[in-house]
Amino acid sequence: MDPFVQFNLVIVNASTGAPTIARNEVVRERVDLIARQFRDFLAEGDPADTSAHGLSLSADFKIRRKVSGPAAWLSFMVDAGDGKTEDLREVAKMLLLRESSPEARELLSEHAPTFRAEDLPALPAAVVIQTAAKIPLIIRDWYPKVAAGFFSPAR
Repeated sequence: MDPFVQFNLVIVNASTGAPTIARNEVVRERVDLIARQFRDFLAEGDPADTSAHGLSLSADFKIRRKVSGPAAWLSFMVDAGDGKTEDLREVAKMLLLRESSPEARELLSEHAPTFRAEDLPALPAAVVIQTAAKIPLIIRDWYPKVAAGFFSPAR
């Protein structure tokens, strides 16, 4: 049986004017196949590699990431190209914070104009910053899966 993990999930709408918190709640999510795929993506390879990667689960978007121990960010990119040329644009970025640490503080300070540390709930927490007005449904559905994968115990 797949285990569950519990964390705070905050969704910030930063697509129009001043950022507003659209969702702020405690989530209990199963570490299933999808969460494990995201966990593997975040854990494998060079943690500083921020290039866009495809995901075997869906061709609808690509993801970028940077992992710094107990903190990480993951960016969802969609192709706005003409079908001949790829034009990746970020629609959402997730900040993943396991515990209070220098890495977590640095990650929050990089996003200070969008999200303030004093607005952060208890850790572990996933903060989603939606940077586009229209987010594909599959991406919105997978926010908790990404976080569950990151917060789950290592294999």
